[in-house]
Amino acid sequence: LTVQRQEEQIVELIFKALRAASDKNQHSKIEDCESALEKFGKTLTIIYKVKETTNHEVIASYQIAPEDLDSKLIINYRNKKTNEIHVFSQSIRFYEDAYSLVNKIAIKNNVIEIQPRKSFKANLYNEHYNTPLQFKLIS
Repeated sequence: LTVQRQEEQIVELIFKALRAASDKNQHSKIEDCESALEKFGKTLTIIYKVKETTNHEVIASYQIAPEDLDSKLIINYRNKKTNEIHVFSQSIRFYEDAYSLVNKIAIKNNVIEIQPRKSFKANLYNEHYNTPLQFKLIS
């Protein structure tokens, strides 16, 4: 079997197991996930945290090793008044790092600042990054 076919079979088995372990009320959510995975494959973006104010929206999401590259933390910014959009991407060692890197999201002086979680375990993950993460908004 090719690597691609092996991956497809693993995905099929996972969704079969999820259906078997869930009740019928959850099947539509499982089908939605399966459809998204079929549509986007390894480029599927998983939303982790959203910060929304009257003026701005910031979405922190990640991709798990898209196209066999590094996992990515993706920051989408939208100014609600001007509809200005900025997208930032940062390579991360492991997709799980997103959970410790993104805790609080703030926008000050045209800079998106993302504060990391503060715990012993989070500090172990975060020592590989310059925190807080900062992304400059350029008009």
